[in-house]
Formats: sequence, structure tokens, C-alpha cells
Amino acid sequence: MPKLNSFLPALLASLIALAVVAASAAAKPPLKHKKPFTPNLCKIANGAVSSAQVTAPCRQLATTTEHGKPTPIGPAPTLVLYIARWGTPGNTAKPLHFAEVNVAHLVGTGKTLEIAEKEYRLKALAHGLPVAVPGGTASVFTEPFACVNPPTEQCSSGEFLAIKGNWVIQAHLSDMPPTVPGAPELEVAVAEAQIKELEEQIVKPRLSVIGQVSAAGV
Repeated sequence: MPKLNSFLPALLASLIALAVVAASAAAKPPLKHKKPFTPNLCKIANGAVSSAQVTAPCRQLATTTEHGKPTPIGPAPTLVLYIARWGTPGNTAKPLHFAEVNVAHLVGTGKTLEIAEKEYRLKALAHGLPVAVPGGTASVFTEPFACVNPPTEQCSSGEFLAIKGNWVIQAHLSDMPPTVPGAPELEVAVAEAQIKELEEQIVKPRLSVIGQVSAAGV
């Protein structure tokens, strides 16, 4: 599944490519942001994850830091990444209830931070269906995938992506229709209808809430 830190190389490339143009623009005062803190993602999102029927306990991974590289207009923002995980990703061929929240803090000032925020905002807009996040921009995208899950033999997963100030929030949820051991496989059209209903009525709403709660916590 995609992670926030996988966006970093593309983001830094964008900063370098835009540096010459930005350097010729009129200078602007540094953007002001609230004081950095360490978000307790397990505490912030646990209720929303539990409501999505993910019963595994939360585990917050070690914080990682990707230091910003130099550009012609100053250093790119440093990215501090926090990750909380409920369950184990495992083999996607197996049905599972799994959730993960990634929150990245963009630490920097001036034009490079402004460009980074713009880049992530564009990613969020292009990611999927828009989702309301006070003070930010967010979207959600879901898709089915084949798994051992009779009678539909389909599961569903989704990604929520948002930017709020200099915080980037990404949430993942994997879900499945009820498994019926020994049930004959459904006709394709019926299985597709059931998985579509799962996505629209369960996965997207639950995932959106997980993302919104996480965004509100930063």
C-alpha cells in the first residue's frame, strides 16, 4: 500500500524544478504554523477505526525523519512521519480488516514550504472523491481486489489523502463482505454489485471518518 514517504522523492523533484521560477518571484514572508507536536495517532483515531470493525490493537511505529535537501531558494521542508497501524497488512489475497494512519509534518519556512504544500494539495485533489476537512483539502479513493472470500471472492480497500496547513494525512482501510465458507461463487454481476455496495456504503464512509478524525487531531 502507498505510504506518505513514497511521495517525498517526487515532491523534492518538484521543488528543485520550480526553484528557478520561484527565485525570480517576489519574496513573501514565511508562513506561520502552529507549534509542532507529536501526535498520538492511536488515541486520535482508535475510536473511528474500531467503528470500522477493525478489532486489532493499535501499534504506533517509530517516528522517521526525512531531512529536506538544498534547493536554489533554500532547503526543502523536512518531513517528519508518524504511523499507526491496526492489524497486519499480510497477503492481500486473504480477507482482512486492517487500518493504517500516516501523518507527515512538513517542517520548514518560506517559498519551499509553500511549494510543498501546493504540491500535496494538488495530489489530494487528484486522488479521488472530495471529502470535507475543516481547514484543509481531502479526498478518498476505494477499489475492489480479488481475495479468498466466498461467495463474492472480492474484498475492498481504500486510501484517504488530505493536507491541512503543513500536515499531510493519509489513511488506509481494508474491508470485506461477510465470508460464507463453502458457499458457491456468485455470478460476476452479482458479486460486482455486492462489492460496489460495500465500497459505497461501508468502506468510503468509514475510511472518510478515520481520515477526518486524524486530520482534526493535528
